[in-house]
Amino acid sequence: MQDEFLKELVQSQVNVYCFLSNGIKLEGQITTYDQFSLMLTSSRGPASYQLVMKNAISTIVPQREGAAPHKTF
Repeated sequence: MQDEFLKELVQSQVNVYCFLSNGIKLEGQITTYDQFSLMLTSSRGPASYQLVMKNAISTIVPQREGAAPHKTF
């Protein structure tokens, strides 16, 4: 289920809000992921890449505009 969700977000290049378990909200596009982490790219600056460990993530929410179509898993 997780891989299908992330694959759809990568392919659609939709912006997401990534909420961490410590309350921090990150914003950007998921460009790639693996078993333990994902790469979040932001439009804030020329090299705004963040490697986010999956165990630190609480929630990933696609932004409304251009969001991936709703799917039931």
